[in-house]
Amino acid sequence: MPLDRVHVRSKPEVRLTARIEDWVSWVRSPEASSAIGAATRRFDAAHLAYARDGGAPGLRDLLAALTILEQAVGRSGRAREKAPVRRPPGAQEFLDVFAKAESESPELRIAVGIASCTTGPGVGQARTMRQILLPVDPAESAHPRGRWRDAPVVGGFGLRPLRQVLADVLAWRSRTAADESRAEAFHGVPTFRFGVETPAADLHAFARGQVDDAALEVWLRACLALSWRNVHHRWPVPGPVTLVPTLGLLHPLAAGLAPAHGSGDTTRLAQGPDWAVRLAAGQVTSVHTDAVRRLRQAGYQAVPALERPAADGISLAAALVPRCRGGLALLKEYFAIPIRADANVADPVENPEPDEQETNPRELAEEPS
Repeated sequence: MPLDRVHVRSKPEVRLTARIEDWVSWVRSPEASSAIGAATRRFDAAHLAYARDGGAPGLRDLLAALTILEQAVGRSGRAREKAPVRRPPGAQEFLDVFAKAESESPELRIAVGIASCTTGPGVGQARTMRQILLPVDPAESAHPRGRWRDAPVVGGFGLRPLRQVLADVLAWRSRTAADESRAEAFHGVPTFRFGVETPAADLHAFARGQVDDAALEVWLRACLALSWRNVHHRWPVPGPVTLVPTLGLLHPLAAGLAPAHGSGDTTRLAQGPDWAVRLAAGQVTSVHTDAVRRLRQAGYQAVPALERPAADGISLAAALVPRCRGGLALLKEYFAIPIRADANVADPVENPEPDEQETNPRELAEEPS
C-alpha cells in the first residue's frame, strides 16, 4: 500500500535556481560563524520551499535569502578570504517571471527601479546599486569577479529603515555625480542616469507612505541578487494616486530638465548638490522653493510649497533615487505652466524656514554576466 502520493508538475522556472546555487557551496563550512550558519539555513529553507512550490513569491524569497547570506559573508573577514565575490546572473529571465505574476505590485516596480540603478563611467569605475548597498567593489583586471570591501559604500541596508538608507544613497549620488563623464551637460546633479524607470505614480505613493516598506525591502533584497546589465522593461501605467507637489517638481530636475524655450543641446537643469542632505534634514519647504526658482530658470512657473508638506524629507529623498517615468508629464499637467518667452515673472521669495527642525544629516561597474 502506498504511503503517500507525489504530484508531478512542470515548473520550468525552477531551472533558474541552477544559476544561483554554485556560490553557496563556497560558503558552507563547519567553521562558519553563527551568523553565516543561520543565513545558510535560511537559504536552504527558501531553496526547498521554491523547489517544492515554485511561484514568483518563492523565487523572490530565495533570492532575498541569497542576498542576506552575501551580507553575512561580507561581514566576516575569515569568510571573505575563502569565498569569492558572487557573480550574479542576468536579471531578465527572473524579471520575466516576476512581471508576469506580480505586475500589480508597486513594491516590485520600485525595487526593480532601485536595484537597476547604475552610475556612469567617469573618474572612477561605474558602480551598480549592488556595489553601493553590499560590501563589494566592481570587477577590474586584477579581480575579474570584483572584490570584497570592508563596508558598503552606503551602509545600513537591512539594519536601518530603508527610506533612511535610500536618502543616504541620494546624498552619496549628489556628491559623486560630478565625477561622471558628460557631467557638464547638467547644471546641478541628476539622479542615476541608467536603470529601469519606475512609474511616477508608484514613487508618489511611496513618498506618501502608501506602499508596504517591509515587502519593498524583501523585493529589493531579491533584486540585488541579480545583475541588471542590459535589462530593459517598461511597466504598465498604474492606477491614479494622490500626488505630492514637491516630488512633482523634483522628479524632472532629478532627470535633468531642458529649458522650455532652449535648443536640443542646451544644458539641462538638475537638482542642487545640497538638496538631498537638506531634504534628509527636514528642510522640505526651502528645497521646494529652490526647485520653483530652478524651474523658473527653465521656463516654468511652478506651484508654491504647501503650508504643510505632503511627505517628509527622508521619503522625498528616497523617492528620488530611482529613475522616474512620467515625471515631466505630471509637472506640465498639475504643477507648472510654461512661461512665455517675453513674460516677466518674479522669482519666488526666499523661505528661511525658522520653524523647521535642523538635524545632523547622515552621512557605483557592472559585474560581468
